[in-house]
Amino acid sequence: LCGASVRTAPSAAEGVQALKQQRPDVVISDIAMPDDGIALIRAVKAAADERHLRIPLIAVTAHRGRREELLKKGFAELVEKPIDPLTLCRVVLPHPR
Repeated sequence: LCGASVRTAPSAAEGVQALKQQRPDVVISDIAMPDDGIALIRAVKAAADERHLRIPLIAVTAHRGRREELLKKGFAELVEKPIDPLTLCRVVLPHPR
């Protein structure tokens, strides 16, 4: 979709491990993922800081009205479910490496 190369991680721990192996242009996390998407954001930010990287983090959630809360926690953007693929492309594409 949108010419993106995608790597998935089924948990926060595996997402952080993947970050140590490569540098993504953007990280998209479902807030309700196993190990908690908020935990992932904290771990990704810490791992990125260690490597002096700035990686935009995008939250995905079905819970309406959480935009401000999630932006304050460090997410660059929020995409609400159900996800429209074109909307996701518009959110992801402004974040090139």
